[in-house]
Amino acid sequence: MDFVTSPEPPVSACVMAGSPVVFPNGRVAACIGPLLTLPDEQPMILGNLKQESLASILDRAEVNPVLHAIRIWGPARLVEILKQKGYSDLLPSKYIKNNICDVCYQLFSQPLLVDAIQAWFAEIKQKQMVAYARLYYLDESTMLERYNLYEVIPSVNGIPGKK
Repeated sequence: MDFVTSPEPPVSACVMAGSPVVFPNGRVAACIGPLLTLPDEQPMILGNLKQESLASILDRAEVNPVLHAIRIWGPARLVEILKQKGYSDLLPSKYIKNNICDVCYQLFSQPLLVDAIQAWFAEIKQKQMVAYARLYYLDESTMLERYNLYEVIPSVNGIPGKK
């Protein structure tokens, strides 16, 4: 099967990343896309029910900045970040046109890129950016609450900050 490709990834938020999937082997993935075939050592595999409770896995997913960045901006944003950080030579030269799942698969199948993505989002300022974006774009305040960030803003989307 031939796919139409593009040198640039499609720019689109991922609505599927907001629907975790539980598999019979206990694995919990952030989406039903091709990431399912990848090893567990990447941020879109949320955990395993044989090792911890679903509540614990989903609680941790609430503050997973990589997951929520993909939900908000899509994986093309990760490509931009990796280019800015000097990883252009490791990035794919082409992507399946209009297929954001292909972008995630190509990025998360390379351990060096996974490490770079996780290092970028481990910084508190990146977590804060995602937390504010979740409130602004998705009307979700969980990350702001967990990072105690309401004190820094008077209000967003009509939700008052703490004084």
